[in-house]
Amino acid sequence: MNSHLPVTLLTGFLGSGKTTLLNRLLCDLQRPAVLINEFGATPLDQALIQQRNIPLMTLSGGCLCCQVKDSLIPILKNIYMAWQRAENPAFDQLIIECSGVVSPESVLRILLHERWLSSRYRVRTVITTVAIPWAMEQLQCFAEVRSQLNWADTVVLTQGDLASPDQQAELQTHLQAHYPAVPHLEAIQGDVDVKTLLNPLVLFRSMPSGPDPADHPFRSVSLQIGPNLSLASLQAALTAILARFGTGIVRMKGIVPDTDTQTDWVIQAVHGHLYPPTRLPRHVGSPRVGLLVIITAGNAQPLADALMALLGNQLTPTVLRVH
Repeated sequence: MNSHLPVTLLTGFLGSGKTTLLNRLLCDLQRPAVLINEFGATPLDQALIQQRNIPLMTLSGGCLCCQVKDSLIPILKNIYMAWQRAENPAFDQLIIECSGVVSPESVLRILLHERWLSSRYRVRTVITTVAIPWAMEQLQCFAEVRSQLNWADTVVLTQGDLASPDQQAELQTHLQAHYPAVPHLEAIQGDVDVKTLLNPLVLFRSMPSGPDPADHPFRSVSLQIGPNLSLASLQAALTAILARFGTGIVRMKGIVPDTDTQTDWVIQAVHGHLYPPTRLPRHVGSPRVGLLVIITAGNAQPLADALMALLGNQLTPTVLRVH
């Protein structure tokens, strides 16, 4: 058995389609293990993973470049030892889905500079997802988006169906001007050429140097949704919240159990745009209560207060957390 475990980093800003792309990768890969990093205190993404027969781990409550960075090294050591010691390992590669606010530089520094890990892991590729409709504004506002592109081996463009021709053209011009050597593919609902994506021509990889990126301004509100709160009431409240706080809300993601069927409702919003709810089949590991995470670019307490004002008669303060 090869002594180096291949690892793929999947990065991209909040709401750019990382989990959708991950589900597409898992359809083609035979024996992957997955480590999901979620910024919010309440993990959600593992419930959105369609493949259930794979080793799946979650590291939540912060991003890998700051709050939970110290937890990553022992987790990676444990994953490697489980792979190395097994007579018939359940996995032959690792995919790390980074939180949307992570700078890949910090994770690469751990994989390439930490002596024990660098001699046992091989960075296969760094994939960065970019949502076309919001890309240019996010590039201007958030250093994390620029860092994710700076370290990408391949860029996957998403949500092109929501973008105007001008948005498409402006982003293409920017990529050609600033990242001419980085290939970019367009995915429709995660559909992309997996073989091309996972086997880029990487002749050399820059070694991260200098200090870790500065702390970011993002904060989150996590909310448990009880059976007394209807989907219609929740959507009305979220519409009001988006209208009030605008693009200060960079991401919403939630799962609301449907008590009448064996399915869940998935609630998502990106950059002020609330998507229609979609159904998700229930499976082992689905949350027994509804969960909602809202990530803001700045102080999240006013948003938490507004949620309590709108839904206070259907919630208790103990189910709402500001992180």
